[in-house]
Amino acid sequence: MKRKRQTKQRKPNELANASSLTQQPESADPQQTTVATKWVKITVDDVLNTLSPEFRKAIEDREKALSCPDGETDKLTPEQREWREKYRAEKWPQYYALVSHWRNEGSEAKHTQAIKIIHELDRQASLLAENTPHPFKVSYSSSLSSLADVSCRYLQSLAQRGNQNAIADLAKLTVEMVETLTDLLAGEEAKVEANAQFMRRYAASLPYWPMLQFRHAAANNHFPRVADLLELGKNCLINATEQANYSLQTPINRFVWRGLKHFDEVHWIIRNAEPSNSQNQTWDGIRAAGENSQRVLELVAAGKYNINPEKQSNDPIEKALEPYVFAETDNHRFGIIHRDEIPIYKKSFKLDPLTKDNAQAWADTAIMPFIRRRVPDLRQVEELRYMKGKFGPAGKRYSPLRTAVIQALKQLARKA
Repeated sequence: MKRKRQTKQRKPNELANASSLTQQPESADPQQTTVATKWVKITVDDVLNTLSPEFRKAIEDREKALSCPDGETDKLTPEQREWREKYRAEKWPQYYALVSHWRNEGSEAKHTQAIKIIHELDRQASLLAENTPHPFKVSYSSSLSSLADVSCRYLQSLAQRGNQNAIADLAKLTVEMVETLTDLLAGEEAKVEANAQFMRRYAASLPYWPMLQFRHAAANNHFPRVADLLELGKNCLINATEQANYSLQTPINRFVWRGLKHFDEVHWIIRNAEPSNSQNQTWDGIRAAGENSQRVLELVAAGKYNINPEKQSNDPIEKALEPYVFAETDNHRFGIIHRDEIPIYKKSFKLDPLTKDNAQAWADTAIMPFIRRRVPDLRQVEELRYMKGKFGPAGKRYSPLRTAVIQALKQLARKA
């Protein structure tokens, strides 16, 4: 006991010492301060002097090409003129003007502020995890999840538009996320089962699941166990059994699958819009209601749900879908559907689950009307490049695509 009391008495002194350490100047040595100041005051010429003569000449040539007045380009070498034209054609002047404008508006300060907020949210989560572990596990919902959701969706968009840094970051983050998923499904049986329970809602609606794949086949034999554990594909719109005979690497299949996923999401919104009126709710019912509410919150966080819809309707389906209509005033930042698409969803919602027998009905009632609304020029769709010669000079000949969509639906669908 005596030793414990001494330890408690020492803590304030230790904290005081730590505080005094943080308040000390960076260096008490004048010589070190002078060296640090010298490094801070490095100039552009100092940097240029470290470059090779060839590289310095290339920089000087480009500076001359940029500063040359338009009427005096005959004074430039052919190489300088070519580089100047390419520089302008690639819109580098506009790029640097925008970046400079945002920097002057304080974009870097906003970025720093956002990072500080994220660190503060993580600090709060850590305090709850350490001091209230059970409520933290079963009840706490961190704002970090919604921030990550929105950020990752924008990162995906950047990568799909060809940004090289985003592509590299997306690859890195994806691998790290899959490694974390793998860790959560490994170890003690009770922990694995508990973690799997929260993944099944997503896994059940998918025909695939992300896992680490290795070059040596011996390390790739864990998928069947994970698929069974997560009930993979149990409620999937397409055939997700071992007997399925299709590949989503096939362009038309991948194109149709994305359309089916969209309809599955919209139909879920319609189906779960009205709360249950049952007076005899079971724990399973309450749990399902909680999961539905959580999914709506996820849609809000992802920018798919507009909390201030533009219109109200007495029609139950229109009322359910209105919050998901694109907000036209905000460049489609909120929403997942256009208002004039609602009749398509009303009709498609009445369809029976997709099978090989009703594939044509799904094509004519859901997929093709959706494509006609969303894709005015079929030649611009990456997955359809292999058949772009069939779409006519304006890319509006939809009949060849309808045939391909029906074939893909039949291949993806379960048997009746």
